[in-house]
Amino acid sequence: ARPKYNGGVERGNRTFREEFYACRDLIADSIGAMRFELRKAVEKYNKFRPHHALKGRTPMEYLRINQADAARVSKDVNLYSRLLTLAGLGNRKLALGLYIGAIP
Repeated sequence: ARPKYNGGVERGNRTFREEFYACRDLIADSIGAMRFELRKAVEKYNKFRPHHALKGRTPMEYLRINQADAARVSKDVNLYSRLLTLAGLGNRKLALGLYIGAIP
């Protein structure tokens, strides 16, 4: 991992240490049972637990919202790229005009 991600990784480690590993009522009598409990904890962390850094959203909500935005941006960039090709690479103003006209 790169140093810029270290803070996030350490925060995740702390969360799991406090909310999973230090849990007194966790009873797992085998490796398989421990893996099952860990999978449930990861699911809770990603699907149900709001995160301050994500403005109170769960990671899954954040991903769903940003994937939709990313898909829209990708679609827009792809359309602009095709219009730029059709208008000729040297005519960016025409391509931009066509692009703006194509936006609903």
